[in-house]
Amino acid sequence: MVQVKSLEESTAGIDGMIRDAKTALKKSKRVDYYKLLELDQNAGDADLKRAYRKAALRYHPDKASSQDRDENEKKFKMVGQANAILSDPAKRQKYDAGWSAEEIDQGMQMGEDGTYGHGGHGANMDDVFAHMFAGGMFGGGGMGGGRGGGFSRRGGFPPGF
Repeated sequence: MVQVKSLEESTAGIDGMIRDAKTALKKSKRVDYYKLLELDQNAGDADLKRAYRKAALRYHPDKASSQDRDENEKKFKMVGQANAILSDPAKRQKYDAGWSAEEIDQGMQMGEDGTYGHGGHGANMDDVFAHMFAGGMFGGGGMGGGRGGGFSRRGGFPPGF
């Protein structure tokens, strides 16, 4: 019992350190919108607008040579996405906390265990789909089935409409 207690005391801060390391790793794998816009993380709205306009002009596909057009088009879209996220205070806070653009757009975050939800405490997507197509959400036995299951030739609508 004494060994367990001393072990708990010596590893008390490790969970937080692991969480911080995972967040830092996740941030390193995504597009750095601040770097893309050549912007300081503490920049205000006016600086953000100025940086967005400058980057949008720099990467505009119409201003690029034909060989650079595809690359500029991708960067132009990323600049627009960066502006959309960084100009919205709630989205910017999530981005700064380590959320990816996809997670921000979905309004949720995927946890290590493959679950979706706020902070990773949600339903496993396999369970959600199994529930939807096994009679949970759509009623009966998945796709099709029922009385004919498709559109009739005469009316154009399935039975019951």
